[in-house]
This record gives sequence, C-alpha cells and structure tokens, in this order.
Amino acid sequence: MGRFSLFVDFSNLFGALKGLDLRVTDYEAFFRHIFEQATEQWRGMFYEPRSARAQLHRVYWYAVGHIDPWDFTSERAQGHLYRMFERDEETRRLYLAEARERHPNLGLPEQTVEAFSTYKRERKAWYDEKVATLDNMRRFYRTIRQGTQFIDIKDIGQWKVNIHSKSLEEKGVDTSLAVDMVALVETYDVAILISGDADMIPSVEYVKSRGKSVAVTELLRGTRERWGSGFSTRLRQTADFTLQIFESELARTKFARRGID
Repeated sequence: MGRFSLFVDFSNLFGALKGLDLRVTDYEAFFRHIFEQATEQWRGMFYEPRSARAQLHRVYWYAVGHIDPWDFTSERAQGHLYRMFERDEETRRLYLAEARERHPNLGLPEQTVEAFSTYKRERKAWYDEKVATLDNMRRFYRTIRQGTQFIDIKDIGQWKVNIHSKSLEEKGVDTSLAVDMVALVETYDVAILISGDADMIPSVEYVKSRGKSVAVTELLRGTRERWGSGFSTRLRQTADFTLQIFESELARTKFARRGID
C-alpha cells in the first residue's frame, strides 16, 4: 500500500493559482485530484500494479497566522517611525515637498510635522490593511477546518513587517514544513510537495534516504502539449518525480474556476 501525504506551502500555492488566474472553490476536492494524479504517475514510474492500494493519509497545509504587532499610538512606535523618516533623506524630501505644496504659508518646522503626519498615516493605513487581510485568512482557515477532517492547517508562520518600506517577509512557513516532512517520515510512503522553494532540498534528500518517494507539484499554464515555465530546477531534479497540473485541466473541473474574486 502507498500512503501519500501532501505538504503544502499555501503562499506558494496561492501565488501559483493567482498567476494562472484560477480560484479553487473546494480544496478537499483539489487535493484529492492532485493525489489521484500522483497515484497514477507513482504506479507507472515504480511499476506498481493498478490494484496496488494508495491512500491519501493527510494534507499538511502551512500558512501565515501572525503579523508583527505595531501600536501606532505608543510613544516608542512613533519615535521609531520618526527616526526612520529622518534617516531616509529621499523619503523626507518627498513628504516635505508635498507638505509645502499643501501648506505653503507654514514654516519649515510646521511643514515637517505635516510631512511626518502624512508619512505615519499612510503606513498605519497600509498596516491596518494587512491586519484585515490576515483576519480574513484566519476566517478562511476556520471554514476549511470545519469542512474537512483530513486537512491539517498549521497557521504558524509570521509576517515580518518593514513598516518604512511597507513590505512583508514571510517567516517560519518553509521551516515548519521542512521539519514536519522529516519528523513525520514514518507516517507516509510518498510525500507530495507543493512548494517551489529550493530550501526544501535537504528535507527531500533526507526523506529519500529513508526509502520514501517524493513528488514536487508544478501548476502550469497551458496544456500538456504546450506549457509555460515552472519552478526551481534543482528542487525538481532532487525529487523522484514531478507532478504537472495544468490550468486548462483545472478550469474544467467542478472545484476550480477562472478568475479571482
């Protein structure tokens, strides 16, 4: 019997689906589709008879569940913001130019206060939007958990915030996925990895050294006759086989459709 487990970096999956202009409406059906495709390829590559039983043991879904806290009302946060504003000469110049245009009769000290207020207000609005996005994601995770028994969502990753540049860096997701892939190695025979991150290579190599098989999943534009580019060549070469899922085929299923809401 072949026990299959899926290890899913959800940010990677969501980004791939978005790039293909696809929306999954039923993730349980989506993952079962991937499992069925992997089973067929596994049987063909490893000469397993069609009667050989394959079981989808578990889907481990890794996602961001936290964001760096920012309290814009605290003196400490405002002091940190002002130091960033002061240190970046180009940013300060641009905001001062806007403040002079809006308030030409004010002196430089007052214009500087206005410039910093705009700088702070814009960054708070950006941060509040990201917090709202994360809240929506958490509600989405709750819906998935309530609707299925075999998807295990681990929302333990964190968004590290660069408030000055208004940018996020995801931390902890790929590490947790890699650690669990190794720790759970005795619970599956085939690991299906949905991640394009080459940092997964050491874990893939370890799992293979324990006699397990590893498939990496590519979501590709086009059809089997003609397709676009995929992800990390090194990761693809390290795995036992690559499972290619095409957007044209997904769009014809009942669990995916074109267009992002």
